[in-house]
Amino acid sequence: MALALLGRAIYEVGNKINNPDLSEVSVCLGLHPRDLRIVHINCASIIFPFIRESVADLTRRSGLTPLILDPVNFVALYESSKEKEKKFNKKSENN
Repeated sequence: MALALLGRAIYEVGNKINNPDLSEVSVCLGLHPRDLRIVHINCASIIFPFIRESVADLTRRSGLTPLILDPVNFVALYESSKEKEKKFNKKSENN
């Protein structure tokens, strides 16, 4: 049960980190749209190793086999999400 909750929390955090539509946040923070690429990739790349270590340590301390998250290529994730966004925008423009 605890692992299911932990997995769900990690999933939600991952969705928030990799959400390609952060235009509202960028306006509030005064970021230029070209800086969003840096924010999406670098912020996630910086925080992920700490999250990964915490998850492994938490599961190890609970007496379970440590849950070691696989490394993530945030550049590839960002690029694929931008491609999907472009395809979606083309579809919506055609309709």
